[in-house]
Parts: sequence; structure tokens; C-alpha cells
Amino acid sequence: MQPPGIFSAEGKASHQQRRVPVTDNGPQLAGGIFGLPESHGYTKAAVHRLAFAIIGLICLMLVCAQASPAFAEDAQDTRKVVRIGVLAKRGPERCKEKWTPTAEYLSTNLPGYSFKIVPLGYDKVIPTVKQREVDFLLCNPALYVEAEAVYGVSRLVTLNNIRTGHPCTVYGGVVFCRAGRDDIKQLSDLKGKTFMAVAEKSFGGWLAAWRELKEKGIDPHGDFKELLFGGTHDAVVYAVRDGRVDAGTVRTETLERMEMDGKIHLRDFHVIHDHNNSNEHMPFLHSTRPYPEWAFAKLKHTSAQLAKEVAVALMNMPDNSPVAKAARYSGWSVPLNYQSVHECLKELHVDPYKDFGKVTFGDVIRKYWYWLVIIAMALAAMATVTAFAMKLKNRRLGQTQLQLQKELSERKQAEEALEKSELRLLTLYEATDDAVMLLDEKGLFFDCNDATLRIFGCDNRKQFLAKHPSELSPPFQPDGEDSRIAADEKIATAMTEGVNRFEWTHCRTDGSEFPAEMILNRIEFDRRGVLQAIVRDITERKRVEEERREALVKLARSNEELESFAYTASHDLKAPLITITGFLGMLTRNAEKGDAERMKSDIDHIDHAARKMHRLLDDLLNLSRIGRVGDDCRAIPLARVAGEAVELLNGDITERGVHVDINPGLPVVWGEPTRLVELLTNLLGNAVKFTGDQPEPRVEVGSRRDEDETVCYVRDNGMGVDVRHKDRIFGLFNQLDQANGGTGIGLSIAKRIVETHGGRIWVESEGLGKGSTFCFTLPRKDNIVSEKEYENGQQTFARIAG
Repeated sequence: MQPPGIFSAEGKASHQQRRVPVTDNGPQLAGGIFGLPESHGYTKAAVHRLAFAIIGLICLMLVCAQASPAFAEDAQDTRKVVRIGVLAKRGPERCKEKWTPTAEYLSTNLPGYSFKIVPLGYDKVIPTVKQREVDFLLCNPALYVEAEAVYGVSRLVTLNNIRTGHPCTVYGGVVFCRAGRDDIKQLSDLKGKTFMAVAEKSFGGWLAAWRELKEKGIDPHGDFKELLFGGTHDAVVYAVRDGRVDAGTVRTETLERMEMDGKIHLRDFHVIHDHNNSNEHMPFLHSTRPYPEWAFAKLKHTSAQLAKEVAVALMNMPDNSPVAKAARYSGWSVPLNYQSVHECLKELHVDPYKDFGKVTFGDVIRKYWYWLVIIAMALAAMATVTAFAMKLKNRRLGQTQLQLQKELSERKQAEEALEKSELRLLTLYEATDDAVMLLDEKGLFFDCNDATLRIFGCDNRKQFLAKHPSELSPPFQPDGEDSRIAADEKIATAMTEGVNRFEWTHCRTDGSEFPAEMILNRIEFDRRGVLQAIVRDITERKRVEEERREALVKLARSNEELESFAYTASHDLKAPLITITGFLGMLTRNAEKGDAERMKSDIDHIDHAARKMHRLLDDLLNLSRIGRVGDDCRAIPLARVAGEAVELLNGDITERGVHVDINPGLPVVWGEPTRLVELLTNLLGNAVKFTGDQPEPRVEVGSRRDEDETVCYVRDNGMGVDVRHKDRIFGLFNQLDQANGGTGIGLSIAKRIVETHGGRIWVESEGLGKGSTFCFTLPRKDNIVSEKEYENGQQTFARIAG
């Protein structure tokens, strides 16, 4: 059994030399298995024959060992540094303190990468994006919109802020002054006053409030006595509190958080709640309409695969995780619509809409001068040609009439051929099993076949044709791309090139998604150009491809395990062989000297090494047989499995005085009874062996409910596990305590049994001397076992003490 990562005092006797009683006839040698007589009469030839026999046995055992599979620790990969630029609205130090736990969370969930936080001032965000000095960006909506428009930054998720214990995905600005200022009650009272904002690029700390001021007819650059920028939100609050300015603006919840941190008192301030959309509500003090929270976005050069993994990791972050609490937010949501931010920036005419709506005559001349020249030349040419054409008009009129009659005849023939072609198309249209839809020049459905109704789950054509094409797709495709934007691009390609084939994810009317192969064709139908969309459900094909991919992954993993096993097994089996070889040489020399007592000690060491190799080979053979779950699987109460394991270990439990508790309420699991008993025997034996100097050693077998799965565990109050070795103890031959007498394979066997049953196994421990808990999950099958049988199993094995 492999130790839990600490050194034990047990097993010391196994390394001490065994003493042999001496009789009147000389020392008795415990060499019965080697066929040696119990006397002094050994010959050199007899000793040599013994040595050759042992070496032959060892060679045979090594050959067998080379054929067994093994595991080895994976080489550590070099972690790639990924930089996350974060707007430091309250300064660089506060930024690192707040967001470093989020970077560490991503580093943990994406093992191949190391995420670093790069604090950015308001004036550094856009230059940093331009120079590609970061890979991801977390900033306010205004800076995100500018980076998106100019440098192709795309949002992945939106921050869920937290206020009054609830997540909030919107925020705005708050305009305030000192309490007791009777001359400032509404926004119009700010004219002629000194005013401070955070920064020109700060959305919540300036732009959101500027929009409200502008709609009230206030020009901050002309109507304020003085407009200042403090650089951080805290600086603005302190400037208003200390009377250095008459009023100021910061992002919402800044005042509440500063009071929570003990920096200010809200009673010292008056908030102006005077925005146009008074019906809009936010769960904190505010003076503006709401806008979407900060966006977490990827830069254009960042790989789509990495962005997808980061988005999944952030979306999977629990709302109440320590990481979220450290930054005072509540996880992440799907990216919101930032149209309201675009509208705000357009109204204020700031980047990227600084010159929005401005078109001058000089702009037209500079941009279209060559077209103006061409038009002028064309007009001159037209005048010349018109004069000449008038002369030829009468002469060509007769020829035109003849040509028109010919064209009318050809057109009639073409129309007849088109009608036949449309009839054939209609036949194929209704007979195919694929969904076929027709879209008009506005991109709306005007017809579909019966297969379309079946595939998308509609009752009739009227129900389907009433849908907009965007309703047939989820908001985002699996690669994170916006479905509406991607669909427009693919339709444009089909209209330009005539055809476009690609894979797509669709939605049925019940909301379920399915993968599809799409073909878009530009065709002539009913005497007009339309778009034909063919949808083929490829769910089954994807399933087969995924199974094939998983099979290839398993095959590659199996090959790697086989290669590493051969190396590790040969390495660990060499130790007993070296011991045997060394003591054989000593045995030969001691035989020549006639030293019977040392010969007996040499033989004991050889015997001990051979037995250890035998145990290694037995464990390796057992491990190699655990490949997959067999046909002997059935539902069995885990309490019954634990009871059988306790009976097998009863001798060790009694000898060490360990008290074993099997808690009631253990689940019914699905698996091979023999393997499950072996699993519990390994875990319980490991707990019993490493009780340490605990005066009242206890071992508990129980279960708990963790979110959507049941976790079974074996808990002890023994020697515990060093946190540095938690990830190593399940590796093959990772025997961290060489004095325990085990082979270092027991926990590897336990891990293989759990994984072949479709579960997971791990260890929990607070450190040395604080006990350890080995946890594992197994499939539950409570509905297969009758209630009476389950209760009987629980009563029988509810509590067993060793």
C-alpha cells in the first residue's frame, strides 16, 4: 500500500537483521526454501549452485515485469504567460489586489497558462491594445467600445457586480455634493460651480454624467466655473468632501463601498437623482440611466480556442467563490448588448464617434474626386454620343422592331424551360429528408418543405414562416461568434459567390440545440432571385466523430502509459535485484570464510528482497487486469462493500486498536463487487496503516452531497498528508515513505478502479498530523435496488468497530 506522503515509524523491524538461535550443533539457517542443510557443512559448489538458481529466478521475474503496463508522472509543461489588461479605476495597487485572485483562478483551470494582471490607467488602455501588449482586456464600456471599433476587440463575458447581496450587470454614474448645500439640488444648479470627474475616458466617472448634463442643456466646458479630473474615484470623493470642489461624479456604488471600507460617511453627501429615465431602477445611489457592466474581451491576435476556454472557465465560476468575493463581484454572464454605450458616445461625439455625422464639402472632394472627374467626362461624352445617336435613331428603329420580335420569341421559350425547371425543383424540394427553406431579398422566410417542420419541431408552415431566421439559432455559436453577425456574413458570401457550405448550430422550437450542415444557394425561383437554405441534422455524425476522437485519445493515453510503465517497473524492480545480487556476493565470501551467522543474515536479506519483488509483481499484475468495467456489474449498497473490506482487514484493525465507523445513509452504487471491495480494502488499509502515534485512532466511511454528485470518503485522524504531495500519491511507485513495507501501487490500483467505473478520486488533508480524507465518486443506481434490500444492507453494516 502506498503511504499518504509522510514518513512512518512502522516497518523498521523489516530492515533489521534477523537473529538465528544457536544450538549445541551450531547455528540453524532459515534457508529451507533454498534447500540448504542445517549444518556447517556447506561447500563452495553448493553455494554457487544456490546463487545461480536465485539469479535465474530473478531474470524470469524481470522478463514478466517488463510486459506489465505502468504509469509515470507527466513532465511539467512550460506555462505560457497570458496578460490581462485591467482598467485601474482606483489605482494600480488596488487593481492588483482585487483582480489577481481571478488571474490565479484562470491559471488553475487552464493548466497550460499563467495569467497575469496588468493595471492600466485611463490613458493607457487604447495604446496598450494598439501595441498588443496584453491578450485580454477588462475595462469600462466606453473604452471597450472604442477598442472594439478601432482594433477589433470582441467581448466574451460581462461582469456580474454585486450589490446588497445580489448580482447586478448594470451601472452608471452618481453626481453628488456635500450635504447641506442648499444651492445645489438638481443638475441645473451646477452652472457656475467647480466640478470634478475621474478622467476623460472614465465612463461611470464622467461620460455617463456628461450625457445627462448635456440633455439638461449644460455644457460642462462652458457652464462650469472649472472642470477638473481627479484621476481616481477616491480622489474625486475626497475633493468634494474636503470642499476643494463644489460637486463631482464617480461611478455608482463607489460611495457605498468607500463607506463600507470606513473611508467616508454617506450622511456627509447629497446625491442628485435627476436623470431623464426616472423609471429605470438600480440597487444603488445613481444619477444617470443604467449601462452594461465592464466587458471581459479578447484582443484580435488572441487565439479563438484560448478565448473559448477562458470564457467557459469564467462562466463556470461559482457566484460565491472566494475569487469572486475577493473582487466583490458575483461571477460572469453572457456578453450584454452595448448599444446604449454606443448611443451615449455618439451623443457626446467622443472616440470612436468624435467626427460622427460631420461631412464637409472638402471631405467629398478628397474622397470622391476621381468619380467627379469621371462623371464630368461621361457627361461630355454623353452629349457627343447623343447628338450622333439622334441621327441613327430612325435608321435603327426598323432593325430594333425585328430584333424585339426575335427576343420575345426567345423569352417565351426561356420561360417555358424555367417553368419545367421549377417543377423539377419543387419535386426535389418536397421529397428530400433535409430541411429546405426559401428566403426573399429581405432575408425572411416565405416557404419551406415538410422536413423543415419535422426538424425544427413546428406544427405547421404558418408557425414556421412567422419566425425570424435569428430565432433558429442560439445567441452564440460554439466558437463564441455572435450568431446574427456570422449568419449575415455567410448569407452575403452565398449571394456573392452563389453558394456557401458550412456547419452551424440551430435551435428547435422547444429550445434544444442540434448541429447541422448548411448549404446556402442563390437561385432563380418564381422569376426572382432568392436564397435557398438546406439544413441537414448531423447529430449522429457528430456523435460518431466524438466517439472516434475519444477512442483515439484513449489509445494514445494507453500507449503513453504502456511506455512509462515499462520504464518505471524496471526501475523499481531493480532495487530488490541489486539487493539480491549484492548479498549473493557477500554470501559467497562468507561461505568461503565459513561464517555461518553472516551467511544466515545474507540469506534473510535475499529472501526479503525476493519476497518484495514477488509482491511488486503481484500488484503490477493486478493493476494490469483493471482495464474496464466487466459484465459482473450490479447495484450494491456501499455499506455492504465497506463491511466486507473491514472483515478482510480485521486482523490489522484489531492489532492497532483502530475504531472503524461505517455511517448510515451510504448510497447504492453500480459496479463490480469484487473491484469495489478491493477499492475499499486499499483505502481502509491505508488509513489503518498510517494512524501514527494517535492514542485513539479512528477511521470513518461516509458520504456527502456536493452540488450534483454524491462523494464517498474514507476519513482518518492519523498522520495526514503533506500538501506538497497531494497530486503525487496516486502515481505508480510513488512510495513517499520507504519504511512502511508497501509496494507503492495500492493507491494506483484504487485510482484505476474508480476511473474505470466512471468516477474520480482525490485526497483532502490540512497537513501533517491532521488526518486525511480519501474521496471518490461512483455512479448511483438507487432505483435498481429494492428499498428493503437497501435498508437491510444499511442495518447490517451501519457500524463496525475494529
